[in-house]
Amino acid sequence: MVLSVVLFAIGCNNTFLDLSQECVSDADCADGDPCTVDICGIDRTCVMVPSDNPACEPPSDCVPTDCVFECQAEGMSTGVCSGDMCVCLPTTECETSADCDDGDDCTVDLCEVGGICRHVPSDDPACAPPECVTSDDCGFRDSECIISRCVMNHCLLVGRDDDVDGHQLCGSSPGEYYDCDDHNPAVHPGVGEICDGLDNDCDGETDADAIDRFPIYFDRDGDGFGFDTPTATSSHCPTEDMPPGYVTNAEDCDDSDAAINPDAQELCDEIDNDCDGETDEDYREDLGRTCVIFSDEGLCTEFGVITCNAPGEMFQLACDSSPPGTIWSIPGSIDTCGNGLDDNCDGLVDEDCP
Repeated sequence: MVLSVVLFAIGCNNTFLDLSQECVSDADCADGDPCTVDICGIDRTCVMVPSDNPACEPPSDCVPTDCVFECQAEGMSTGVCSGDMCVCLPTTECETSADCDDGDDCTVDLCEVGGICRHVPSDDPACAPPECVTSDDCGFRDSECIISRCVMNHCLLVGRDDDVDGHQLCGSSPGEYYDCDDHNPAVHPGVGEICDGLDNDCDGETDADAIDRFPIYFDRDGDGFGFDTPTATSSHCPTEDMPPGYVTNAEDCDDSDAAINPDAQELCDEIDNDCDGETDEDYREDLGRTCVIFSDEGLCTEFGVITCNAPGEMFQLACDSSPPGTIWSIPGSIDTCGNGLDDNCDGLVDEDCP
């Protein structure tokens, strides 16, 4: 039995590539269209390759009723739409699809109403050999700037990106390199610079402005604590040796005196010795309290006030009389008879004795 098939091209689709957009990486070519694959080509222009997603197929221009009419006008029994094409089919005898088997593995054989066989092209990928499966199938590869790349089973010439980090090796001008290390995906423009001895962001500087650099401070008095000033502060990478005279803290409140730092003991000297923002705080509870001074004459005492830096008592609490040597009598005290002493500090000895 001979099957006569006449094909009428009712509609067709054209594919257009947008070559107008400048780019340096595939991301620059994103047009927001899910039905294209966006590629940055060799000449720094964007190539939009139509997607093979079935959902992106345009609506068919073939109208079934028109197709039947046209085929009958040609003397055929009927017509069916296959995509955008009207396929005219002769009458054939079939009861099941098995009766329509044409031996072609790349067609789906159907027996339609009225005993008419229809052979629909199969969507099996094996029936439409791709131009390429991997980039190795494309053959051409430039030694430096250009590479053949397989995209959606089509070979395209694109800028070389061996480490597939989205940044091409070569720049737009001869001798210009955009990705300064095309074998390391962690190195390319836009990445954060870190302290590793590499120019991570391809700006021509190594470890400059690295995100893991930390400040160091000059320790002028050598007590292990630095002072934060614009002229005494620098930055440092963990991989570098610490320069002489620098420390990693800025906790010193007086970098001209090695005795003043956070590890020092607070003294009663009206100075913040331990850099905690307070002065003489360990002695504050006793300062100003009344005290007594035992005189050299015996048990008699004089009154004073607890102070810091009293005469002869540097950096300690002392009982300071004002003026020195002033004697006050002690109210209610009794002079002990017979001991030859002024026990009550009234300037008299044994005055109440018989």
